[in-house]
Amino acid sequence: MSVSGKVEANELLRFAIGVVLGEHGWKLATQKKYRIVLAQDVQCRLLESGFEWQARIVGFWVNRCRRGDFDQNSCSSVRADLSPGERREVS
Repeated sequence: MSVSGKVEANELLRFAIGVVLGEHGWKLATQKKYRIVLAQDVQCRLLESGFEWQARIVGFWVNRCRRGDFDQNSCSSVRADLSPGERREVS
């Protein structure tokens, strides 16, 4: 199934980013690997249709998801390393 034009490619890009961010009904922590697989599928579809820029951007978001940038505990784990005084400065 190919992508018909730039408008559809950009819609797929927005959808893939939303999936990676846990939107569209996806749970962040429990379904991370499935969100990545779906986004990679969209990336392959974009590449096959010749939309390399959109596919590359999806790849950036997939890598950020793999790294854990969107995990629910990513912000709280950083704050746990701070002293109480530093936590007040951040808040």
